[in-house]
Amino acid sequence: MTKSKTANQSEPVVIKKYANRRLYNTETSSYITLDLLSQMTREGREFTVVDAKTGE
Repeated sequence: MTKSKTANQSEPVVIKKYANRRLYNTETSSYITLDLLSQMTREGREFTVVDAKTGE
């Protein structure tokens, strides 16, 4: 039996923060805004923000 990944059961989405203050969603491979990040929070999506240069 295989498990299918869903948004609530998978690991948190990784958001990369770049020096130019842009946020990159690695799940959708696109740049996002703070509005989209707040929408993800309201939906209960888990995410982690990682500095792209330092990895912190």
